[in-house]
Amino acid sequence: MLYQRSNPLISIQIIQGSDRRNKRQKRDISRDLIDLEKNRVQIKSVISDIENTLRTFQQEYAKSEARIKAAAEINYSGPVEAILSARKSKELPGIYGTIAELGKLIRNIQLPLR
Repeated sequence: MLYQRSNPLISIQIIQGSDRRNKRQKRDISRDLIDLEKNRVQIKSVISDIENTLRTFQQEYAKSEARIKAAAEINYSGPVEAILSARKSKELPGIYGTIAELGKLIRNIQLPLR
């Protein structure tokens, strides 16, 4: 049986090459991790902005819903009722209705009246 000795110089070169590859891979992985963390922070910021926008729209929606509900439940005060009654009996010419009533008739001016 023959015993072969391996060349120690070749073994050292193989190990050094392996170490260089490992260091390069470690560097690449570290860069990837840094890039991923930057992306995570950016995405988190975008999500936060979207959530803030959504909250704003939800608040605007709630306000609009409340205005619609209030308009549907309008209970005019005594003086307004008296004027509307005079309008019906044609005692006050030139009275065409409340702003809310006119806004329903003329959609073009409904938004500016608010």
